[in-house]
Amino acid sequence: RSVFVTDGRVNSFTDAAGRLRLTSFTWYVRNLGYDPALREAEVHTIYCGGSTQDASRIMQALSASYVVDGGRPMPCTTPTDFAAGGFRLAFERPTLRVWELAGS
Repeated sequence: RSVFVTDGRVNSFTDAAGRLRLTSFTWYVRNLGYDPALREAEVHTIYCGGSTQDASRIMQALSASYVVDGGRPMPCTTPTDFAAGGFRLAFERPTLRVWELAGS
């Protein structure tokens, strides 16, 4: 039942495992009949807001525990450095990291 923050691409490794994620491919969401703009903005702030405090606050409000850091929404002028605090590295491969929100 863990909730993951992902970059919103069509396929994420979380899908095969049956994990919940905050976003999916934007056009799929729009086809469900609602505007995904607010959630896209929240996810963009998590990845690109530059502040781990803002990322933590948003994730807590949405009951998300993990951030998949293998690609980021574009443009991303101020990437959030999850290693800076409030997150612990839960998984790492050369092109992918998964960060867990501290205390979740």
